[in-house]
Amino acid sequence: MIQKLVNIGTNLLFLLGIFWVIFSSVIFSQYMEMSEYFSFFSGALLIGIFFGIALIIWALLGMIAICKKLNYLLIAYNLGMFVFFLLQVAILILSIFAASSINSYKNDTSCTKQSFLIELAELNAVSYQTLCQNDCQCHFEGNKAQAQNLGIKNYINNELYPQKIQECQAFNFFDLQDKDENSNFLQALEETFYCSGFCSINSYYVFSNVNDGIPNKDCKQEALEFFEKNNNITLICSSIVTFLMALSFIFSVLWCFQKPQLNYGYQKENSIRKNVEMQYINTQ
Repeated sequence: MIQKLVNIGTNLLFLLGIFWVIFSSVIFSQYMEMSEYFSFFSGALLIGIFFGIALIIWALLGMIAICKKLNYLLIAYNLGMFVFFLLQVAILILSIFAASSINSYKNDTSCTKQSFLIELAELNAVSYQTLCQNDCQCHFEGNKAQAQNLGIKNYINNELYPQKIQECQAFNFFDLQDKDENSNFLQALEETFYCSGFCSINSYYVFSNVNDGIPNKDCKQEALEFFEKNNNITLICSSIVTFLMALSFIFSVLWCFQKPQLNYGYQKENSIRKNVEMQYINTQ
C-alpha cells in the first residue's frame, strides 16, 4: 500500500515539476519587456524554471529507486525531497509576505509613503516635465494640433532627436537615486501595459516612445495589479505543492524504513518441508 502511495508521490512530483516549468515559462514569454528590464522579476522566473527542472529530475530518480528497489538511492531521493520541501516552504512564506505587503503599496495612492514608489513618482514627474518641453526637444510625428492637445511644447519631426527621456541629454543630469534602473522599469511598464505616469497619468509616453499613441492608464496601478495577480497564483500553487510534497516525502520515508513483512503461508510451508527432510534423514 505504501509503495503505491510512493509511486503516486513521485508521479505527482514529476507533474509538479512540469507545472513550474510551464507556468514560469509562460509568464516569462508573456512579459518579455518586464523580464528584460526588471532583473528581480526575470530572476524569480528563472528560479521557477530551474526548480521545476530539478523536481522532474528528482522524480525520475525516485522512480528508478522504486523500480529497482535500491534503498541507498531511495535514501538519497528522500534527502533531496526534504531539501525541495524546505525550498517550497520558503517560496510559500515569501508569497504570504508579499500578499500581506502589497496592500501598503496600494494604499499609498499619492506615492508619498513607500520609498520605492516615491523614487518612481519623482523620476516620472521630472521626466514628464523635461521630454518634449523646454529642456529636451523631442522627435514628434504628429501635427501642431495634436502636440497642443498632448501638451507637447518643444518638438521637431526629425528621427535624430530623442523619442524617450533616456535619450535626452538632460536625463544625465537628473540627481535621482537609481534613475537608470528605475527608468528601465518604467519603460518596461509602458511597453507591457500601455500606460504612462506613476501615481498619475501622462498625456504621452515618456520612457518608451512618445509616438506610440496616447496612454490612458497609471503604471503604478497596472504594476500592482500584475504583481498581485501573479503572487496570488503563486500562493495558491505553492500551498498545494507544499502539501503534496510533504505527503510524498512522508510516504517515501515510511516505505524506506518499513520492515519487510514475511509471508506466513510461505513460512509454514517451509517449516513443514524442513520437518519432512529431518524425518527422512532420521530414518536413514
